[in-house]
Amino acid sequence: MNQFSEKNLKLAIALHRLTTFFPEEEILKNQLQEKANEIFTNSYLLEEDGLNLPDDKRIDVKYNLLASLRLMNGFLLLAKNLDFPKKESLEILENEYQKIFEQLKYKFEEKINHFEREIDSVEKEKEPILSQLSSRQLRIIKEIKKNKEMRVGDLAHTFGNRFSPKTFQRELQELMARGLIERTGDYKNTYYVLSRGLEKVINPVH
Repeated sequence: MNQFSEKNLKLAIALHRLTTFFPEEEILKNQLQEKANEIFTNSYLLEEDGLNLPDDKRIDVKYNLLASLRLMNGFLLLAKNLDFPKKESLEILENEYQKIFEQLKYKFEEKINHFEREIDSVEKEKEPILSQLSSRQLRIIKEIKKNKEMRVGDLAHTFGNRFSPKTFQRELQELMARGLIERTGDYKNTYYVLSRGLEKVINPVH
């Protein structure tokens, strides 16, 4: 566990201890505890190196973390203004969570800008390649986009079994060589998906 997730763990423990002073039936008590748990869990997912999350998944986790931090500050502000004990401790927690929110927001905006620039460069790179594809290859790409992922057998069925599996394997190999699609899985569980950034280049399938 690194410093970021460890800090959120300590804050979650402190909040759980603090809310033991709240009335047992108080709804806000459970809401605060749940948000503290969410913040720690997302910070762990975000910062733990062994998880190797792709950029788009990391952005989702960061977005959820920011949303949880914003709600946490709202709950703490409400708790401070109610007749609960330990108001000074509530204020300390509010300040600590606010610091995390501001730091993460800055990093998040930087990452989003970098990610969008990366996607734009992929789009510009792929557009000329698409114009060089055959009509069958273009349809394969559009079908993969529509279905998110496809196997060779799925493509054969979509084309009415008019072409052999070897034909599709050859077409898919060429599309992979051009960097337009990627292969996932092994053997019978082999699927083909669009390369990242290509979704915006391909026109929607009607």
